[in-house]
Amino acid sequence: MIAHTSAGLWTLFYFVFALCQLFPPTEFITAGLTAEKLFASLFGSEHLNFVNYHMKRTTCNIVAHLCLPLGYCLGLWWTAEGPGRPLASWEIAAVIASALLAAAGLLCWYRWWRTDWYSHPLARVLTSYSETGLWRQTASEVNREFRSVDKFATDAVAAHRVIITDNWLIKLTPYKVHLLHVDHVYLDLESSSEPHVLSERTCQTVTCRVVSMRPAVPDFVIRVTSEQLPEVRHRLGRRVRNLRNVVIHQTLTERFVDAFRRVVHENLPVVVTEDLEQCIGCGEVPAGVRLARQCGQMGPGEPCRECNCRPMWCLDCFAKWFASRQDQDQPETWLASKCPCPTCRSTFCVLDVRRVLPARS
Repeated sequence: MIAHTSAGLWTLFYFVFALCQLFPPTEFITAGLTAEKLFASLFGSEHLNFVNYHMKRTTCNIVAHLCLPLGYCLGLWWTAEGPGRPLASWEIAAVIASALLAAAGLLCWYRWWRTDWYSHPLARVLTSYSETGLWRQTASEVNREFRSVDKFATDAVAAHRVIITDNWLIKLTPYKVHLLHVDHVYLDLESSSEPHVLSERTCQTVTCRVVSMRPAVPDFVIRVTSEQLPEVRHRLGRRVRNLRNVVIHQTLTERFVDAFRRVVHENLPVVVTEDLEQCIGCGEVPAGVRLARQCGQMGPGEPCRECNCRPMWCLDCFAKWFASRQDQDQPETWLASKCPCPTCRSTFCVLDVRRVLPARS
């Protein structure tokens, strides 16, 4: 009776443990209880050597997870009757099968390590991008771009991560690294979840299929939030396609930009004689607004002041700057609030933002 109770408790404990290893919740990852967290010191630095780090991380996960059945069988044998009890035929078969799984994982690691990782799936993808046939040459480019602060990256704690650098789109999973050059992808929006409200923000999860233009790299799926999608669109441009007309609800910032734009269009424009440079925020369109006080000094807080800065921002980027300087917990007050000029720090409100029109020659 005691043996059966011990076996049942061990089975329940190991089932929960294995489930958390295979599908780790955020709390389990944060606590450092996953295989890749326990052995992270063996992988090196992700920041300095991104590619090698994730080659070792995925290999560790494969080996550790293939060893889980063997761990269960050995633990069950120990807790049921003790190591002195002879094994039944089904138990021997289970131990042999689980040992073969563990051996397959170790053999996989040994083969990749023995060939200096050239046979690793990620190394083969990197080799296809190298003119010299050396995967480390392409890896050094990926490592350099990952170290840059100018990249898009989803939550580092999540089991599945998406990273977009200047030239690479990367998806990290427990067992594999999907990598494609941005010139060889199309991102098709496939579906979106029902919007849910978080602290007055409407958020959706958008499922996107990364369509590969390289035969050696299969398509894969990524998921981003509706708040992250504008950044993805900005980095991939016209390669993001909504062929299925997936409905994406506007984020809080997008709704504010629309309201900000409507107010500015009601303000009197300003005629300028100088040539307009590209917006320093997005670099895609000419600067389109400047500050010219017209609200007086009414309202709470510091009064609005004159600003003599030349036009440097487009309307949308200026609205996003304005929103970023407000109390994020009180979006209903944003439009009536004030903000410092991003260049000279003069205080202004939305009534002081004026569209610029070139002078007629």
